[in-house]
Amino acid sequence: MRFFFLFALFACSTQPSSDDAPGSADTSDVDDTSADGAAVEPACSVRVTTMSPHADAGQVAPNEPILIGLDGPLPADGWTLEVEDVEGRVTVDGIAHTVRFDPTPSWPADAEVRWRFDACGERTEGRFSTLGGVIAPSDLGGLHWEIEASHLAWGAPAIASVFLPLLPEWSVDLRFEPGTDGQHLWVQGVVDGTCYAAADVGRVDWATNPSFAVGPAEVRSGDLLLIQAMMLGTFDEDLDLRAFGLSALLDTRMLGGLLPGVSLCEVTEQFGEPCQPCPDGIDACLLALATLDEAVDADEVTDSEPACDEVQRRPAAPEGPPTEAP
Repeated sequence: MRFFFLFALFACSTQPSSDDAPGSADTSDVDDTSADGAAVEPACSVRVTTMSPHADAGQVAPNEPILIGLDGPLPADGWTLEVEDVEGRVTVDGIAHTVRFDPTPSWPADAEVRWRFDACGERTEGRFSTLGGVIAPSDLGGLHWEIEASHLAWGAPAIASVFLPLLPEWSVDLRFEPGTDGQHLWVQGVVDGTCYAAADVGRVDWATNPSFAVGPAEVRSGDLLLIQAMMLGTFDEDLDLRAFGLSALLDTRMLGGLLPGVSLCEVTEQFGEPCQPCPDGIDACLLALATLDEAVDADEVTDSEPACDEVQRRPAAPEGPPTEAP
């Protein structure tokens, strides 16, 4: 097995009115007047400083709001926020100087969303793509996703980009199986044709379905120990693994056999990444961060699976009927 790893407001005004178009907030220019009755144009110099989701963002969650940060207070009138073909609620935070759009009830699945904000003669436009539709976790039963070493882009440690391609061919197999407390993610590795036992990474959090999160957990297999491992992923409408990431602390002491007589921590230090303390206090752990750089197809588990499928897995004990008090 190998690595992989790696996802208030103070509302001072609310638009739109019932007369506005879907997904828009609009105000009209209204002149103020001075004490002597002369018309005075309201000053308007606010500018956009930040936006979220960022331009051309992907995998935006169903209920993630649009947030527009400003460099000052927004005038009461004379601005618009329009979101194409999406109903929603707009709120303005006069303390944090932000405008917020919340879709109701959510963004359309697997779609491109475009929006436009006009204020003080300036226009800011944005667009992003959303996650696919909600999936039933039970649909993932009987499927697996094989992530090859070449599918991963390593953010840390830097040595991974140089050292890992020199290792024998390896891959990681992901599967979801039911447990007594919900669905669990299992990982199993193949290194140069040799199987490494499957490990139960832990219960899957489906709070942002079709995205998932698992961990933090300890994953131990062969000469590999990952501490505080977190795995995040997203499925598309075909149940292919569209995005995947992992983060973990890698205990380098268990990999000593890869470089006989050489400390992996000493090697990584040459790349500017010294080891940090492991949970026992010894400086022998490296931060590992990896993301998937291309989608991985969902494959069905068949009777003709390679020998690795025969590695003994810890079966999930069936959940028995509730016991009644005598």
